[in-house]
Amino acid sequence: MALGIRRGARLTVVALLTMLVPNQPGFAKERSRLNAPLVAEIAFQYAATERSQAAVKVLDQALFLTETMPSDCYKATPLMRVANGYQLVGQTSKGQQLLTKAFQIARTQTIANCTLSATSPEESLLNRAGEYAQAGYYDFAQPIVRGVDNWFRPIAMVKIAAAYQKDQKPDQARQVLDEAIAIAQRNPDVRNRRQILLGIAFELKRTGPSEFLLPTLQQALGSVRAQPQSQSQEDISWDITQKLQVSEMLILSGQKPQAIALLNQVLPEIKALRSTQFPSEQVHLLSTVATQYAAVGESSQAKAVLAIAQSSAQALTPSPLRNPTLAQVASRYAEIGELQTARELAARIDTRVDQEQVFQAIAMHHTKTGEVAQAVNVARSLETRKDLTLSDMVRHYLANQQYDQALQIAQQERVQGTLPQVALAYAEAGKPERAKQIVDSIQPPTADSAHLDWLMPALAQSFAQNGEFEPALRVAQATQTKEYKSRALIAIASAYMAQDRVANRAKATELLEQALEVALSIE
Repeated sequence: MALGIRRGARLTVVALLTMLVPNQPGFAKERSRLNAPLVAEIAFQYAATERSQAAVKVLDQALFLTETMPSDCYKATPLMRVANGYQLVGQTSKGQQLLTKAFQIARTQTIANCTLSATSPEESLLNRAGEYAQAGYYDFAQPIVRGVDNWFRPIAMVKIAAAYQKDQKPDQARQVLDEAIAIAQRNPDVRNRRQILLGIAFELKRTGPSEFLLPTLQQALGSVRAQPQSQSQEDISWDITQKLQVSEMLILSGQKPQAIALLNQVLPEIKALRSTQFPSEQVHLLSTVATQYAAVGESSQAKAVLAIAQSSAQALTPSPLRNPTLAQVASRYAEIGELQTARELAARIDTRVDQEQVFQAIAMHHTKTGEVAQAVNVARSLETRKDLTLSDMVRHYLANQQYDQALQIAQQERVQGTLPQVALAYAEAGKPERAKQIVDSIQPPTADSAHLDWLMPALAQSFAQNGEFEPALRVAQATQTKEYKSRALIAIASAYMAQDRVANRAKATELLEQALEVALSIE
């Protein structure tokens, strides 16, 4: 299907906006609730593609839909996109005013405990800062992290630093990261400060730049020594938990001597911990320490600590906590490769669901050591955790980019709900043909042929980023759900612009007009 570029594109946009958005207040509010975020995204992309009067018309309509949304809870992010779109088309003052308004709305709604898929409006804006940086819009990313004063801000700044590093701008990356750490260090609460530093470290581990990970961990380690005056056992338990998060990151970054030193410091503190409101807390902490000792090669110490945890778990009898707590200890034995001990402890557990938790851990140990047949056999033997264990196996392979192994387990064992995740992983890995084959092999539920439409934007994007625009367009046009069809068209337009902004401008503009038409028809 070749792209037929329509003549008079600007007239088409104006006519489209006039025809599909009647001037009726009730209609506008309902329509804006459904499609304002999508139209705002299209408006920004349109402004980035064609900085013309037509782009201004789209931005004006996006602003109208955003401002008439019935709830402010969801308003800040689309308003921010529109604001940045106005700046792209040269209306800088208007864009900056709207951006300030977006920040104010996000602050008010965050304080009011409004959440967007477990994310506050301010966190949502900060996530967009990372996306802007990854797309090269640093002038839009920076104002967000400067204007949104939220605990998540330093972690969002790591994403900007990672984008700078990827673009071979190490000085800017270093500057942003230094500022993020400085913001974290200014937090007056020791535990909050430590948690934010850990968040920075986790984000560095996930996205890079990796050379900055160790200095950040040193900052977190320094915060461990700044022990707050804890008045309760619960406070002490929380401090220990944070220290174990630091030691885990030290292990993952290869700093074994420092990790061992911290574990040696923490272990006596756990042993001295008196009963809290969670009687199994000490067992949980001991089990965590044991697995970390095993991870740094201290297997004897790991087993010794687990033996203490086991004794503490058994002492909970006849508490109802005994079975799940003992299952936790047995699972940690399985995790460090002591499978026989794990099985022996499982035999002492009275409840099937807790007993099968241990065998789930055994199956995962087999998975991680490459013993796939044994892992599958253990999973098949379970009654309450079979599908959960097989799903965990699939997720393990996907996390380690072993897509073929994940597909084999998902298909061979018919693990419910995993094939779409495998297809998505193939698409994100730049293998859209394989992803499409998997999608086509999935039988739709009765009377729901659109059940996989949520996958189509990622699939279309994968084809388009590989330069395969014809199959990408076929995917988009075959998508039934209007939101996902529109998003697929946006993804293809973005890929055209990334390939050649000048030569492909007309194609991208047409696709964005199609996406707009679909978005405005959502009812």
